[in-house]
Amino acid sequence: MVLVNMEHSENAQNENAHENDRRIFSFFHFFHIYSPFYLLSSHRRVLRYPALILTVATVLLMIFRFYWMLWQVPGEFLSFSWAEAKMFGFISMESAILTMALIRVGWTKSLEQSEKNLANLRTMRVEKCQKKKDDYRILYCRVFTSNCFIFCTFTLTSVYLAVHRDVTEGENGFFHFDAFLYILVHSCAFLCIQEHFVHSCAFFSKHSSWYWIIDPIIAILCGYSNFLFLPIHALRAHAVTREFEIFNKELEKTDKEKKLANLSVIREYGARQIKLFEYANFLTERMGKNASECTRMHQNAPECTRMIM
Repeated sequence: MVLVNMEHSENAQNENAHENDRRIFSFFHFFHIYSPFYLLSSHRRVLRYPALILTVATVLLMIFRFYWMLWQVPGEFLSFSWAEAKMFGFISMESAILTMALIRVGWTKSLEQSEKNLANLRTMRVEKCQKKKDDYRILYCRVFTSNCFIFCTFTLTSVYLAVHRDVTEGENGFFHFDAFLYILVHSCAFLCIQEHFVHSCAFFSKHSSWYWIIDPIIAILCGYSNFLFLPIHALRAHAVTREFEIFNKELEKTDKEKKLANLSVIREYGARQIKLFEYANFLTERMGKNASECTRMHQNAPECTRMIM
């Protein structure tokens, strides 16, 4: 009987260790590992140099799109087309900032460090394994679906604009896309709003048809950067929030059981709370840096844009 109990306890410890060592980011972590932004930190030159070229080109193209949409697309001040062009421009700059953040994620191995920190927080629980709170499958599906929608929106929007150059310019247009692709993309409800932007850019399309060759490519790169970064940010924030919820529930339960009079119990909760706030403050400071970058970006915008802000 003693041996059986020892085996059960060892199995329970192994299960808890397995739960604590599992990856919070699931398959999103593999998306990062095989992305060019992560391969910059590789020790193999065959992988590092092509990844470096692709990453630098990606950032420069996004900045170029930001410049083009803000300063080269004509439009009446405060008109719908003017606002939409500025929106596309700021999305491009936001994607460039996320790309640089992804580069830092690869160099600093912050995903692995976050998983270690979250595993340490789980070991400080009173009840180590909580299947309901540790089940992220529904959240994985929601995050994946929403980010796929964002990626498709970015891509199909740019493809629609490029295809419409062919429709508005006729045989003299620069593009020769299949008519079925145009009908398919045009039928998407969430792209109908682009009609106003297309007609307002007639002058722009005549004098810079070449731009719409690279615009779909840049939009796909913007969607790719958002697809990589946003799920990681959402999962990390949800994981920390769940740890706070577990902490509050366990503290309330301990209080009802009149165990807080024990000094060692209070110390354990105090140390655990300090760790929670330290990690939460660390994430908040990192988001503060991104916010300051966005603030500087707005300050460098045109005078008319600053007036609106």
